[in-house]
Amino acid sequence: MENYEEDFVTADSAEFEIDGRKFSYKPATADDELNWTNECIEIVDGVPKQNYKKITQCKIRNVISVPYGKETINKIIKLDKEWSGLNNKEKLNFFGKLSPGMFDKIIKKINQIDSPSEKKN
Repeated sequence: MENYEEDFVTADSAEFEIDGRKFSYKPATADDELNWTNECIEIVDGVPKQNYKKITQCKIRNVISVPYGKETINKIIKLDKEWSGLNNKEKLNFFGKLSPGMFDKIIKKINQIDSPSEKKN
């Protein structure tokens, strides 16, 4: 019998790099996505639709570490905290101050991490 371990999220974190900057992200699990459902689904004309802005905001919550220190965080959002000390609202506020290009690169990497890998036959 096969294990099919690739069907499960087994890593606690995934590191990725953008332009020399290192980030760490907790890959989303099915449980995460199920918990996000109430926040990320809207009923439009009686039809449930995903709100991609809210999905992205939920994924940002899973960012474990960023290359920006306490000094940068304080300068950008006026909080004297390390990334690990920020709550979800503060993380969203900080990410909201990024340039659109950098934000897009980060979200693309996060989505690649969360995308199902295709098994080659």
